[in-house]
Amino acid sequence: MRIVSKFGGGTLKNEGDLERTARIIGDKVRKGDELVVVLSAVAGVTDSLIEVSSKALEDEKHIPIFTGELRLKHERLLEGVKNEGLKLGAMRKIDSKLNVLKRILYGVCYLKELSPRAKDWINSFGERLSVIVMEAHLKDRGIKCNAFDADEVGMITSSDFGDAIPLMGEIETRLNQTVTPMLKETVIVITGYFGVDKKGNVTTFGRGGSDFSASIIASAIGADFLEIWKDVPGFMSADPKVVKGAKLIKKLGYEEAEELGYFGTKILHPRTVIPIRDKKMKIVIKSVFEPDVDGTVISEEEEKTESVLKAVAVKRDMAMITVRSSEIAEYPGMAAKLFSIMNLHGINVDAIATSEIGISFTIRENDLEKAKHALVSSDLRIERLLYEDDVSLVGVVGSGILNTPNITGKLFSALGERGINIEFVTSGASDNISFVVKRTEVNKVIESIHEKFLR
Repeated sequence: MRIVSKFGGGTLKNEGDLERTARIIGDKVRKGDELVVVLSAVAGVTDSLIEVSSKALEDEKHIPIFTGELRLKHERLLEGVKNEGLKLGAMRKIDSKLNVLKRILYGVCYLKELSPRAKDWINSFGERLSVIVMEAHLKDRGIKCNAFDADEVGMITSSDFGDAIPLMGEIETRLNQTVTPMLKETVIVITGYFGVDKKGNVTTFGRGGSDFSASIIASAIGADFLEIWKDVPGFMSADPKVVKGAKLIKKLGYEEAEELGYFGTKILHPRTVIPIRDKKMKIVIKSVFEPDVDGTVISEEEEKTESVLKAVAVKRDMAMITVRSSEIAEYPGMAAKLFSIMNLHGINVDAIATSEIGISFTIRENDLEKAKHALVSSDLRIERLLYEDDVSLVGVVGSGILNTPNITGKLFSALGERGINIEFVTSGASDNISFVVKRTEVNKVIESIHEKFLR
């Protein structure tokens, strides 16, 4: 079998996690599988890179302190490697990467400029370091392996920094020249999260993008299936921190998984299904703590359940903006122009509801001030601008949900019985109904829906 196995940062927190991951990889090698391992950064490293980038704009004193701490963190993760030569070799590689990172950060400091291109380059270093550590652990166990950065093997993308688009034709050609010929002889370990554009600039796929990287690679090399290894077994019917009776979802269709990924469940990047959907490739989400048990299986085959609803998910820290103008009905391009303004300012719009005199939409709460300023300073003829900064976006997901008679009525009747007010409703794909509620009501919403439809 040819398998792509992706391991997330939550499975790479400490020495014990690395040993566990190495055992899982070793078991696959002994079975004779051809294996590509895709890694995220060690838990917390990407966040720290984002933070130090901002600090570097202000003062250079943070840079040597940060890189020293990052070195120590990864050195500690090598403590379980018994072969001193492997350990020293890994540390030399880590020091080489950190020297490059330091130079970039000093450049940010002296130029007083942190461009999207620089951000992506800096943020890629978490993965560049994690593959070095994993390579040493695997070789220490006698597993033949080679670690590569994504830009070394041909992960070619667009130049959309922070949200890059893979150029699948070129990636397939490059990977089948660089990676595929080695698979019969060795495990290939590749950085997730980033690629490189045609000019050689590092580009990232956005937070959680290592899942997407693994999917791109699985599609390009013709893998039999894709594994996503987490510290949890898969998708749940609701947040188990809110609903004690939340259940593991054993099967999901591609669209259902995409919708749940979009709601930031942190189980799967929403773009993961795109490269493999047409190839009808299976995605298996598994827990490193129960490696012999399939968690959630994602494929074209959707599980038939008594309720058409599969899960309820939420984006909590949201804001809602309503633009009122009598010109909305008369000027069809107004909505397009409004969302073009949001895009120009790097503001992601999640849900939209329109009427003849108003357009309501949700954004992240921390983008609210930027969005208000962009709208007020635009040439849109806005008669009234309303906003709420204390809302959440709830999504109810299930295959064919909108084609099921009375399901929407039953859903909102159940919430009405609990005295919950819906701010607005939007539905697009047949697998999802989204609506906005006050943030203080969101746990009650989740509990109500789960009790009525998902128990």
